[in-house]
Amino acid sequence: GGLGLAAAAVGVFVVIERRRAAPFVPPKLLAESRFARSAVAAMCQMFCLTATLLTIPLYLTTRWGTSSRAAGVLVVALPLAMTVLAPVTGLLTERWRPRQALRIGLSCLALAEIALAAILASLGSGAGPMWTLVATAACIGAGMALTQTPAAAGAGRSAQEADSGAGLGVFNMLRFVGAATGGATVALILGDSPDGPTPFAIMATVCAGAAVVALGVTFLGRTPR
Repeated sequence: GGLGLAAAAVGVFVVIERRRAAPFVPPKLLAESRFARSAVAAMCQMFCLTATLLTIPLYLTTRWGTSSRAAGVLVVALPLAMTVLAPVTGLLTERWRPRQALRIGLSCLALAEIALAAILASLGSGAGPMWTLVATAACIGAGMALTQTPAAAGAGRSAQEADSGAGLGVFNMLRFVGAATGGATVALILGDSPDGPTPFAIMATVCAGAAVVALGVTFLGRTPR
């Protein structure tokens, strides 16, 4: 019901905007390949960020019996890696093309999420070496950092060339759609009481799949000059 209503509203908005001489959001911008690649990558990055920041603490507290405080401290490795690498990714994005940087970042993210799924599935309910989860969370954060900057750069350039500040608003809206979808997916897969490590591994696999899909999108279309 709600999703159908939202889809109908988007359809009406697109029809109205296409008929206006000066649309609020130029439809050509949304269809432009660089903007689309950046938006999909940003949605994936936020999906994985939210899902991973929920999955790892839930795994630690329910499967290993770790306290909520300790789980929160351990999972900070992910945003810490993003923060530390932010200046580096900015320099790399300037040196590489944003499209190439996106591919590297999404590849790292997909591989790190696959590693997380393998770790969650193999450790089961017995507490294993904590450093494996911390290191994997840091690698996921690195992949997100390498994805976030080129995605924002690509979308910003497209919006600037289209002379549409609203385009960046749409880009950021899609980022939060990805975050909300990630949280909803965790609730759907894990439920109230996850049975064994399998649901956690499945959730990490879904994140890896999202990164692979976004990676595939980076090969579509051409880069506007």
